[in-house]
Amino acid sequence: MNQNANEICSTGANPPVVGASVWTSDKIDRHGQRGLSKGAGEFPMKLFELIWRPFCARRLRQNGPQKALPLQDEAEAAWAEAEELQRRLSAEQEENRRQAIRLQQREAELHSAAAELDALRRALAALAPSDYEAVYTLLAPELDPDGFHLFRAAEIYTGCNVYRAFPVEDRLGYFEAMSGHELLRWLEAEAIGSYSLSRLSSGVEVACDLRVDQSGEEYRRYHAEICKLAVEKILCMK
Repeated sequence: MNQNANEICSTGANPPVVGASVWTSDKIDRHGQRGLSKGAGEFPMKLFELIWRPFCARRLRQNGPQKALPLQDEAEAAWAEAEELQRRLSAEQEENRRQAIRLQQREAELHSAAAELDALRRALAALAPSDYEAVYTLLAPELDPDGFHLFRAAEIYTGCNVYRAFPVEDRLGYFEAMSGHELLRWLEAEAIGSYSLSRLSSGVEVACDLRVDQSGEEYRRYHAEICKLAVEKILCMK
């Protein structure tokens, strides 16, 4: 009986219908295949199904992997890729968390520094009226290293424009690379000092030998006033 069921599965024959006549394996059909014919050895259909189904299942298992394996490999590859993406996402989230913590720390440090700077500014503003020159000397190395605050304060106080006062020198590019301290010498020479003229080979005259008397009372008042304007600008007092 097992042989008959195996032959049915191997030839692709259909199992008998429930309630039909039973079959025997002693008949050859017209195609030369061994078939099942009616015989005396009848057995219940349920018993045949119990025998036939395992053989068909084994046949499916033998033929199935050739098609199922590629799908299984693709599924495993997709799962591995998903795990790798999850790992990368977790690492990026952790890095973002660290960056957020560092940013909060920097913001707290900046807030603290701003508060300290504001307190220092108020203290210097209160001290400045007693001696603006001393306060400017204290602030200048860090807050006015090139002297442009003091130079612009001198422009405001004297009303002198160094570029208009020395147009030839300006056209020749004398002032392009000068610092505020160097420009201040030219401004003071025009406003409260003196200078000489020198003729170039091209025939134009340019200023030279800039002179400013810094020992007089006039200069001390002038310097105190421009220091006051510069300090007020640096400390945002006005």
